[in-house]
Amino acid sequence: MPTRRYQDRKVLYSLDFAGAQTVMRQRVYKTPDGTVETPLPPLWVARELVTTAPAPRARRFTPRRAIACFLNPSNVDGLSNLTVVVPYAPFDSPFRQLVREIRQSPNVQSASYEGEEHDLSVEPYL
Repeated sequence: MPTRRYQDRKVLYSLDFAGAQTVMRQRVYKTPDGTVETPLPPLWVARELVTTAPAPRARRFTPRRAIACFLNPSNVDGLSNLTVVVPYAPFDSPFRQLVREIRQSPNVQSASYEGEEHDLSVEPYL
């Protein structure tokens, strides 16, 4: 039986609107031997929720995320991208440090950042 190459973990996510929080799902990818590839620094783990309750995918908005590019010789171009949910809002003090830690994770060659986007009205948060 093949080993699953990913695991879904949950994190407490602060929306860009002060005081609004939700539980987010973070898909964590692993190597064939079970080593976690997705960079999850200590500041990310500090927001992790350990529970058996399922965490739904984000609906109605796209969360803030850092995209970490790292070397992967098994891919044609030699690179892979992994997305990490950034659970801290930009006005939270650990926000910049977490993005920095993701960028400085082992094997990460570069990183980009994409902000939170809302598909529907933001009225419920105001």
